[in-house]
Amino acid sequence: MKNIIGTIGALYENCLIASIAHAFAIARFPDIANEISWDGNNFNIQSGESRGTITFSNCEAVGAFRKESSIRINEYPQKKAISFFDEAPEVVQHIAKADTLEYLYDNIDGLNMPVATTGFWTEKNHIYSLDTLEIFEEQGGIIVKNILQKNSGEALEFWVGFYDLNEVLSIAIKNLSKKRNATSDREIIITIEELLCLVGDEAMTIDDVIESLSEIKIRVER
Repeated sequence: MKNIIGTIGALYENCLIASIAHAFAIARFPDIANEISWDGNNFNIQSGESRGTITFSNCEAVGAFRKESSIRINEYPQKKAISFFDEAPEVVQHIAKADTLEYLYDNIDGLNMPVATTGFWTEKNHIYSLDTLEIFEEQGGIIVKNILQKNSGEALEFWVGFYDLNEVLSIAIKNLSKKRNATSDREIIITIEELLCLVGDEAMTIDDVIESLSEIKIRVER
């Protein structure tokens, strides 16, 4: 039986907020560069023993996650990751197969296959999962709790605090995420001077910051 675990609300904008905050934080903490990334319309996140992907396709969003210590992994290779979307519409199952689950491949008993331990999809104004919210979070969904369960203002406050960013960066994240959210696929352009004023001209990983921003079509002109 499918369960409502949230509402669509600011899901996409919250992913943008997390991504921009992460990009700015890379300037100080280069080791976190691989924790959040985008590949086209696929938002990838990992933390501790959990990882996952949220795919945005037209009006749909599909998420799949894996917790490495989950006993559900023992059910593979008999289990199929697509089963977490058994009660989802056909279009959602197609997105999950074609995109979302592509980021969760692993080798199980010599078979290369997607391995997930939970998932969600959007339908109308709600976020659904075959798991209850508690189980969803226990099975790896906890890494997107502050994306799924907060409005954009709360998400901004969380990520600014999480990365220990200052007020100037907080304002920049808010402005850039709203502009990015409103401009669809068009690039947003900022200058290298503007970026350096934000993250500091001493930043040793400025190229990583620029690359991270480019993944969400925020281009830095040198």
